[in-house]
Amino acid sequence: FLTSKLKWMVHTSSYIHVYDKETGKHIKSGLGKGRGPNETLMGHLNSSFDAEKGDVVMYDFYQKAIIRCNIPKFIGGEFGAIYREELHTKYNFANTVPLKEGKVLFINNCSPYSIYEEWYRFIYADDLGNVIYKFDKFPFEENSWLRYNLYSNMEYAVTQNRDKLAIFTHYGLIAETFELSDDAIKEIATKYYIEPTLGNEKEPDYGGAILCVGDVYATDSAIYCAYDGEHYLGSVPRRLLKKNIAVFDWNGNAKALYKTNMRVECICCDENSSKLYAVIEDALEGI
Repeated sequence: FLTSKLKWMVHTSSYIHVYDKETGKHIKSGLGKGRGPNETLMGHLNSSFDAEKGDVVMYDFYQKAIIRCNIPKFIGGEFGAIYREELHTKYNFANTVPLKEGKVLFINNCSPYSIYEEWYRFIYADDLGNVIYKFDKFPFEENSWLRYNLYSNMEYAVTQNRDKLAIFTHYGLIAETFELSDDAIKEIATKYYIEPTLGNEKEPDYGGAILCVGDVYATDSAIYCAYDGEHYLGSVPRRLLKKNIAVFDWNGNAKALYKTNMRVECICCDENSSKLYAVIEDALEGI
């Protein structure tokens, strides 16, 4: 499936697109933009896949709703394949990681001008929004514009059984790994590879920082990243960025770097079959 992370490339009015992974054949598209029962406003910006239930999950903070699309029912045209639940949170936006039994991990990033007197980077809550535990640690302690801009452009992934979380920066390379449990989140490792030279102003200098991780996928044994690590934004044509695939272990150590001849947009790994799947852009900007 593809969420609207790639909508601008798919050029349709739908946010969910299902394909046959063996042949690439398009099967079905759906979920439009709006406030209706089968629509979303901004949920596509905060989406994930719940492999346990077969659901695409979108957190739409604009509507205070969680939109779910069950892929098997969606393909079969069954009634109720797309449904919504109320989103219980005081925040106007947070990156969200759906966990087991309806629990969710909110990843927050408030600016130095935040209106909230008390907030935490990680909040682990149940399906009614009740806070189970909080965790507040950044690689940069000071609540600065550098930190805010850096973590407004991060990539994250969680393992299928929802027990480990990886966070990588988009500009410059800082790798963080965490262990998740029902009663705590624990730091595994934080590794610094490339300095994120964004500047410490409200308006970041994106052109002054090396572009690094563009997408992350996590398995029990490794973390796979669509990766650049060489270019500054705007220094080369867009199609020449992110042509690498970097692999890390859960201690944050870089293990392998694969170079390709295409821009890698999104990545996924099936370790059982030793296959990597990727959404790529070729020299003609075709997807």
